[in-house]
Amino acid sequence: MLTRFIPTWKIAPSLRFLLPLIVGIILQWYFEVSLQTLAGISIAAVVFFFGIMVAKVKSEVFQVFLAFTVVALIGSWLVLLSNQKNHNAFIGRYYADGKTILATLQEPLAIKAKSYKAEAAVSILDSNGIFFPVTGHIIIYFKKDSLMPPLVYGSQIVFNQPLQAIKNAGNPGGFNYERNALFQGLFYQVYLKPGDFVIDEKIKTSRFKQALFTARDFVLQTFKTYIPGNAEAGLAEALLVGYRDDLDKNLVEQYASTGVVHIIAISGMHLGLIYGVLIWLMAPLGKKKNGKIIRGIIIILALWFFSFLTGAAPSITRSALMFTLIVVGESVQRKSSIYNSLSISACVLLLINPFNLWDVGFQLSYAAVLSIAVFGKAIQNWVNPTNKILQFSWQLIAITLAAQILTLPLVLYHFHQFPIYFLLANIVAVPLSSIILYGLLLLLLVAKIPMLASVLGVALHYAIKGMNNYIYWINSLPFSTISNLYFTMLQTIAFGMVIILLAWWLFYKNPKALLLSIGFGCIYFGLNGWQFFQNSRQQKLIVYNVPGLQAIDILRGKKQFFIGDTSLHQRGFLQNFHLLPSRILFQTSPEQSISAANKIVHFGVGTHKIILLNASLDLQTSATENTDVLVVGKFVKTKPDSVLKFISCNTVVLDGSLSRYKAKEWQIAADRLHLRLHSVQQQGAFIFNF
Repeated sequence: MLTRFIPTWKIAPSLRFLLPLIVGIILQWYFEVSLQTLAGISIAAVVFFFGIMVAKVKSEVFQVFLAFTVVALIGSWLVLLSNQKNHNAFIGRYYADGKTILATLQEPLAIKAKSYKAEAAVSILDSNGIFFPVTGHIIIYFKKDSLMPPLVYGSQIVFNQPLQAIKNAGNPGGFNYERNALFQGLFYQVYLKPGDFVIDEKIKTSRFKQALFTARDFVLQTFKTYIPGNAEAGLAEALLVGYRDDLDKNLVEQYASTGVVHIIAISGMHLGLIYGVLIWLMAPLGKKKNGKIIRGIIIILALWFFSFLTGAAPSITRSALMFTLIVVGESVQRKSSIYNSLSISACVLLLINPFNLWDVGFQLSYAAVLSIAVFGKAIQNWVNPTNKILQFSWQLIAITLAAQILTLPLVLYHFHQFPIYFLLANIVAVPLSSIILYGLLLLLLVAKIPMLASVLGVALHYAIKGMNNYIYWINSLPFSTISNLYFTMLQTIAFGMVIILLAWWLFYKNPKALLLSIGFGCIYFGLNGWQFFQNSRQQKLIVYNVPGLQAIDILRGKKQFFIGDTSLHQRGFLQNFHLLPSRILFQTSPEQSISAANKIVHFGVGTHKIILLNASLDLQTSATENTDVLVVGKFVKTKPDSVLKFISCNTVVLDGSLSRYKAKEWQIAADRLHLRLHSVQQQGAFIFNF
């Protein structure tokens, strides 16, 4: 039986507002239209709007175009006003090294490996001796020390240590940390030791935020007390309240590689479980007069209570809002549309913060729910088991398969990998994690009864350990993950259209969808072929910015030769974070890795010559040399002026292992000889095309 297709505009009229809003947000972010220009366009749009009203223009096309333009302008204004760099009180307009800062901690200290971390709101001391607030928060790292004074949420400190602008490492394909920080209103960071700051006696807090932090601390302390094992307690914290500081990094990689990382990222799945239980418990109420409205109010209050209990993280509040709108729609309408509810919730979240559009969680959560809504029922109709256990299992499989359709292009674009056994992992991990989630909520309820809480904590320990072991086993299977996949934005769009149109043809038997899918498939393979052709001809030298370490890749076609510290030779966090994104971007595979500590290495491609200087020159026997690029490492003890007498070069590159003091010496020497100098610590990775 074919599923009947209903036009999108009829089931989700709010899309008429959402789509132009997104267009306006994207245009403003990437083209950065100035305040004056945007104001001029807006005034012109208003004049045209009143003009067509007075003239009684009845052209539907013109009216639609004008309405689209007005909503797009709203999106553009949201981006302009949300970017704190455009505010008159932006911290960057007033701060200079040496100025005194008053910082108010906006959260409890987070424990890191070698420091404590907290976000802070700042005020700057002006020339009149008065602190005035500025927009834009900072990140403060406090050195772990026995003399460290107690700091809590709301503590105020005064210091004049120089702030460092938050910026990207600058490595190819790397995470855009600077943009992500800007979206959160963070622009500077500072490292403070005991003695670098003075604590003000006043504590400035919000009662609401204090209540949230108190609730979170209660949850964390309960889990640490009653759930044995650091790994199990850490996963419980992430599962229920999204607290990831105690999570084992290797465990997170295992969950990501098997396609179940959504379990330990607070998302719509968690609220969906709560929502499902509430619907089941309150089903009888819906049959009474005004019962749907009363049921809706109770469900909404319960959902938001759970959201606040879990710390009210952005991802959970996004899901809470989405479910709130769904519940409201079901309560006041005879037949609600999940598509319209999704669209309205997206509009609200983008109106609150237009930068949510770039949030990966925002994209994946909406794509997953929309995909389940569009394709879930059609997949479930493939099989109709009569046994309740088989029926439940098939529903879970159908939902998992449906969710993959629209999220697959996003997963490939953002994470560059695809878990082969995602279905096998989800069919066990999802129901088991649901049981664990309910168990964790029950543990909080019985936390004041130590004997009962201890028994439940041990049971949860074994349940979590069993789930972790299952994920480890899935990941150990042959060919468990297709990794190192790189998709450009255009490839992602083309591939996404192929997936969507194929699914549309499969479920709705639309022949045009199949033809369009083939067309987009040709575009995708064409883009992929062109990228393969370019990568097969590439010849590059890349000097990476890895703090305190030397890291150099030489790319020859699809092969990559690595020169650098031995700690980067094997797959691990450092290599995955700093080097792997570049290797995925350029689609290379490792050929050889060597260490150049206390060595001078000469290499070249074609007519180009490179010298890697990572040892002192013998000034008595060294002969003069010419090179295109001179890469300098930390083991060079010879003075820069003396080196540059023997080695003539066009460009001097200082790698990430060089100290700031030595880097300054090389900068002075290069300026004296009018040489180009590139410090990867200051300017990001150096890329030289042979």
